[in-house]
Amino acid sequence: MTNGKSPDVLRGIMSLGSGTLLTLVCSFVSISISARALSEDQYGVYFLLLTIVYLLEVICNLGLRSSAAKFIASAQNDDERQAIVNSVLTFRLLMAVGVSLLAVICKPLILLAFPSDLLSRLFLYVPVLFCVQTADLLLDCLMQGFQLYRKMAFVKGMSGVLNLGLVVLFLLPLDLSLEGLILATALSVGITALVRYWMIPGHKALMLDTPLLRRMIRFGLPLQSNDVLTFISQRLDILILGAMVSPKSVAYLGVASKIPQNLQRLFASLYSVYFPHMSNLFGQDQRVKAKNVMNRFLRLTAFITVSGALFTVLFQDEIITLVFSEKYLPSAPALGLLMIIFTLSVASTILDHTLIAADHPDYLPVISLADTVPSVIANLLLIPPLGFMGAVYAKLIANICTNPVSVWALLREKISVRVGAYLKPMLFMVICLGIYFGLGWDSLVIKSALLALFVVLSMAFSVITPTDLLTMFENLKPERRQPVFDK
Repeated sequence: MTNGKSPDVLRGIMSLGSGTLLTLVCSFVSISISARALSEDQYGVYFLLLTIVYLLEVICNLGLRSSAAKFIASAQNDDERQAIVNSVLTFRLLMAVGVSLLAVICKPLILLAFPSDLLSRLFLYVPVLFCVQTADLLLDCLMQGFQLYRKMAFVKGMSGVLNLGLVVLFLLPLDLSLEGLILATALSVGITALVRYWMIPGHKALMLDTPLLRRMIRFGLPLQSNDVLTFISQRLDILILGAMVSPKSVAYLGVASKIPQNLQRLFASLYSVYFPHMSNLFGQDQRVKAKNVMNRFLRLTAFITVSGALFTVLFQDEIITLVFSEKYLPSAPALGLLMIIFTLSVASTILDHTLIAADHPDYLPVISLADTVPSVIANLLLIPPLGFMGAVYAKLIANICTNPVSVWALLREKISVRVGAYLKPMLFMVICLGIYFGLGWDSLVIKSALLALFVVLSMAFSVITPTDLLTMFENLKPERRQPVFDK
């Protein structure tokens, strides 16, 4: 609805369902149990296994996940949709078998790169994890194509609860250690995939519509290149750490990354409110209004994420001890810095979604390269001397390089970006942290005062306004609402 007032993004944010939040809560509890039950080396091998599985998924995907969702959504009738589902599932089954055999054949080379007796003993789980993971991801995209959003939310919540239950069972009463955590992951993802398969409508059968698959792969291959760049920028550091340093360093980075990664998943749900609204505004040629929505969204998310980053840096030791245990305290500085990087990442993602909504996706390969190239160079240069902290600094460098490119792309398309919307709260955070580290007083009173100072500065310079706070509290009321952006 529109009445000429500024768009209210907060209402869209606060109206999201609880499926993602439930999954995140279960994930945090599961991570806490796993971190305490396993040694640092065991947890590092677990993260390394998952990264190898994700690499196999990138090889296998061929952009089919995104193209399947699009082709199903735009299909003219049920027969066409069924042909898409059956052809994609059959082709993915064949690809999964082929890639699994490739992983088994390449096992000696993989173990040569990552020498670990524990990894060697548990490598047989790599094909298993890959098969259930690739099935679950593909079936999730098929559900998106059918627009089964309520069922997707249910499955997401169910998956989190199921995984937590299996982790508790296998790590505590049964005491299966790392093998138990891997089994819990494989079983929870496998059962989730079966539920998704059952929820997708129509009769499933083995069939291959070759012309249809060719069209889908041609559409998806450009997206595949973006998947490869994403893997390099986000996961290459794990592989370099595993090869050059040790599984323990992988565990420290993995633990420090868990909170920002889970928050990124939460924000992915928020983007699902932001993106369709922006696409609608640009589609109706309401560019001025779209620009205002983007800048307000930048301002409000910056306040939220920078507040969280400041809190995390001030209490990083306490958070690590509470969530993961004292043995992971070396990763506390990495957690604080990764939360600061997360604030930059959120701002860049909002800008990139705006570009896509404005029908300018051709800038994304340039933005991805601006992220990937500095990331690879920095990881190779910094990880050998600095270990897992080198990987964190590499992420910071990559994000600093990427954000100006996104801003440049929008300005080039005559979409003005108020960079101060997210730079101002970051400046206030730097001021507060400068006071904290300058004084060297590590007390609850000082930390609380600095958090209050950040809020006061943010309100004084209009990063957050009383109207924003009032809207937020109003939308926290327990009543059902449709996502709305306009006051």
